[in-house]
Amino acid sequence: MSGGISFWRKLTFVALGILGAGLGGRASHAAVIEEIARDFKPLAGYVVMVQDEEYIIDLDETQGVALGHIFSVVKPGKPMVHPVTQKVLGTLEEVKGILKIIRLKSGYSFARPLGKTVDIQKGDPIRRYENLPALFWDYTGKGKPFFAQLQSTLPSLKWRDYESAQRTRPPTPGPSSQHPDALLFILTSQGVEVRDPEFYELRRYGPPESTAPVGAIPSSAEETMAPKNSPYFRHI
Repeated sequence: MSGGISFWRKLTFVALGILGAGLGGRASHAAVIEEIARDFKPLAGYVVMVQDEEYIIDLDETQGVALGHIFSVVKPGKPMVHPVTQKVLGTLEEVKGILKIIRLKSGYSFARPLGKTVDIQKGDPIRRYENLPALFWDYTGKGKPFFAQLQSTLPSLKWRDYESAQRTRPPTPGPSSQHPDALLFILTSQGVEVRDPEFYELRRYGPPESTAPVGAIPSSAEETMAPKNSPYFRHI
């Protein structure tokens, strides 16, 4: 009897292996979203000092900071006042600049600016993956529900609406000249890539099972995506 059970267990494992291969390693929709949420969760800190053209911040690897992470430097903006009660509901934060982590030390990290900055000084608050423009490029034609959940999961990013982003996305994924300061979330049948404003790869995820059929043939955009030896394929 035990031999029979062992046989059926083995048969079950073989069947599951075949099924997994047929799905092309696809993860569930929710699993991919959960992984992205974990990798891009917000983190707050401060600018400690300015040194030459670099900035020292008060966060390090023990707090989850890694090379390539992107921070916005913010300052309180115009207050939001309720028109009836006159109660101050909060303030609109203004972005003074965007910083990218380039070196990690014990107790602090070094960052360099991406693009233009406006008078970044000691004591300025910084926010990881907040108040940054974000684009979602869908090369599967099936990613709108995935985008909606992604937008809900990362509400601190300044998302461009789905239709507008698709109208202006390039035929082949590459640096965005129209939005040079944006984070890029790129969905193909091969998976999800997240790239920083300089088009360096931040993270890569397997394809959500809800966005592509089993055995899908890559689109022309995927077939012509910049190869690894191209200057447009850059990984931190």
